[in-house]
Amino acid sequence: PDALQAEVVMRLANIDFISPELIAQLDDVLKAELATVGTIDSTSLGGVEPVAEMLNSMDKTAETNIMARVEEKDPELAEEIKKLMF
Repeated sequence: PDALQAEVVMRLANIDFISPELIAQLDDVLKAELATVGTIDSTSLGGVEPVAEMLNSMDKTAETNIMARVEEKDPELAEEIKKLMF
């Protein structure tokens, strides 16, 4: 699941536009998979800023694991996300 979480974070950070239907489906999946995060506002999915907010609301271990994987795959994206966190 750690690899999947990092992949989801990277994909969300790189989204410019997403259809409302797909947002609803993604919202359902994320709510089920990341129940500890809390409620996810489906209108704010996509882009680096919502990803940073989502990671800020996660427990430190999950956040660290996800960011380590994102950094491995895309250091520039990881840096953008880090700048917006906290």
